[in-house]
Amino acid sequence: MIGYVKGERDYNDAFAKGKNKSEIVSMLTKHVSLKDPALYDKMRMPYLNPDGKMNMDSLKMDFDYFVQMGYYTGSTKGVDSIVDNQFTDYAVQQLGAYQ
Repeated sequence: MIGYVKGERDYNDAFAKGKNKSEIVSMLTKHVSLKDPALYDKMRMPYLNPDGKMNMDSLKMDFDYFVQMGYYTGSTKGVDSIVDNQFTDYAVQQLGAYQ
């Protein structure tokens, strides 16, 4: 999880702050299907929380939808009962606060 959070922070630094962007784009073009580096300047990149946290409001909306549509028939205690942040919390504790 520490490596994942580091990656999210590098991604956020690149696309929100412009820090080491060419290096990050180079890695992306090597490992994902979008190979044209110029397109990364034109795209609006999705937000990734630099502390590895999930968007709980969005997850709750998805969960409620799946329950309402009958796609999920298990416990309906909600996403708070199934999301465990202990690993991301540990990673942030080791890495320190995002700057």
